[in-house]
Amino acid sequence: MALLDLTLPTPATAFIATLPWLSLSVTALCAYATARCIYLLYFHPASQFPGPKFAAISNVPYACHWLRGRWPWAVEEMVKKYDLMDFGTGDGGFIWEQDPAKRREVAKKILPAFSTKAIKAKEPIVHQHIDFFIEKMKSVGGGSEGVDMNTWMLWLAMDMSADLAYNRELHQMRDEKSSDFMETLLGTNLFGTIIQVSKKFPLLAPLAYLFVPPRVIRKVPKTFKMNSQEVQRRIDRRGNTRHPDFVDYMLPPDAPAPTTKKEKVHLEQVALQLFIAGFDPIQLVFFGSLFFLLKEPEILENLVQEIRSSFESYDEIVPDVLAALPYLNACIHETLRLHSANATGMPRTSPGAFVDGIYIPKGLLPVRSGPEGMYWAGDRMEPD
Repeated sequence: MALLDLTLPTPATAFIATLPWLSLSVTALCAYATARCIYLLYFHPASQFPGPKFAAISNVPYACHWLRGRWPWAVEEMVKKYDLMDFGTGDGGFIWEQDPAKRREVAKKILPAFSTKAIKAKEPIVHQHIDFFIEKMKSVGGGSEGVDMNTWMLWLAMDMSADLAYNRELHQMRDEKSSDFMETLLGTNLFGTIIQVSKKFPLLAPLAYLFVPPRVIRKVPKTFKMNSQEVQRRIDRRGNTRHPDFVDYMLPPDAPAPTTKKEKVHLEQVALQLFIAGFDPIQLVFFGSLFFLLKEPEILENLVQEIRSSFESYDEIVPDVLAALPYLNACIHETLRLHSANATGMPRTSPGAFVDGIYIPKGLLPVRSGPEGMYWAGDRMEPD
C-alpha cells in the first residue's frame, strides 16, 4: 500500500511552482503593452499628428508638467517644435465643459450677462472695488516692509468677483486678511491637481487620495457647502439685491426658485464657475501686467506718461476714455499674449470637425497652446 506524502512544500518549491504562471502573466503584460504602443503610435486617430512619441504612448509627460505647474509652457514648447501635437486623450477637465454642444447650451443662458448694456450696469461695482483698492494702497503701501501685491491683487479680484457673481461681500481688502472661503478654495488646489492627473491613470486613480493631505481633503466638502449656502442666500434675496449680478441671468427676480435638487446643483455649479472665472484670470492679468511692466522701466515710464497726460484727476478715469488710450491697451494685449490666464489648455471633445483645414477625429481632446503668440513675437513686452 502506497504511503501518502504529507510533506509540506517549502517556500522555494512553492515559488518554483508558480514560475510558469508568473512567466505567462509577464509575457501577456508585455504583449499587451507592445500592442498598445503600436496602436497609439500608428493606428490611433491622433497618430496622424506630429508630436513627442513618449507622450503618445504614456501620460507621464502630462502628469509631470501638470504637477509642476508648467503645462501651458510645455504645450507652447511643443507648438514651437511641431505644427500639431497630442498629449493623449481622456482629459475630463475640472471646471470647464469639454463637449462643445453642451458648453454652448450653458453659454446661451449667461451670454446676456456680458452684453454691452449689462457690462455698463456693472461698472459702478467695479469702480467701487478698484477705488477701495487704490485707497488701501495709499494707506499700507508706504511702509518699509512693502506690500505683497500678489495677495492684495488676489483679494481685489476675489472681492470683486464674488460681488459681481452673486452679490457676496467677502471684505478681504477691508479686513486685510483672507476669508475662510478663499483659504478653503485655494487649499483645494492641490487636491484638484492630483485628481486631474489621476484621470490619465485610471488604475492608479484610487491612490490619488494618498498624495493629498487629509486636511486638504476635508476642505473639499466645506468649499461646496459654503458655495451652496451662499447660492441659497442669493436665491432667497432675488429681486432684493444691492445691484445686478450674474445670478440674475440664470434666475431672474420674477422666476420661481429651484424646486429640485438637480436645478439647485446646476445653479450652484454655474455660479461657482462664474465666480472662479471672474477672479482667477483677472488676478493673473493684474499681477502679470505689473510683473512685465516692472521688468521694462522704459515701457512703464511711457505708460505712466500716457495716463497722467490724459487725465487731470483720478475721478476722470472711466472705461470709455481708457479704451481710447493706445499704449495702455497695447500693454494689456501684450500681457495677455505673454502670460497664460488658464493652465488647462481649455480641452474640448471634438465632434469630428475640420480646424484650419485639418480634420480632428471625433472623440479627441485638442487643447490650445499657452501664452498666445510668444513663439512668434518673443517673450518680452513689446507694446510699441
